[in-house]
Amino acid sequence: GATFDPDLVTDAAALVGRSMRQLGVHQGLAPVLDVVRDPRWGRVEEAISEEMRVKKEKKNSPDLTHLRVVQEGDTLPLMTYRIYGDSRYYMQVAQANGLKDFRNLKAGQEIFFPPIDKSKA
Repeated sequence: GATFDPDLVTDAAALVGRSMRQLGVHQGLAPVLDVVRDPRWGRVEEAISEEMRVKKEKKNSPDLTHLRVVQEGDTLPLMTYRIYGDSRYYMQVAQANGLKDFRNLKAGQEIFFPPIDKSKA
């Protein structure tokens, strides 16, 4: 699976390199690193994510501001979980967007996810 663990990536690359040398391969066109920052890019399940690094290093940060388009079946708690890793911030997101009824999101609607200070949760 995708990881942002530098030691694990280094070990995996070394193993691939050794295997290629044993086979006499001199050029490797290994998978390209593409860090996912926007799930609308598609095929994100195959890409490396910064989610765990962000959770460890940046509990509150301006770069955690997101604008998302509601898809059919999305709920505000689910979208909040996807952005912050925790659904309990959905009321703060609803307030930031002036949503009076967060249960009735409409597909195509844009939702702003502001930086949230998780230390106060």
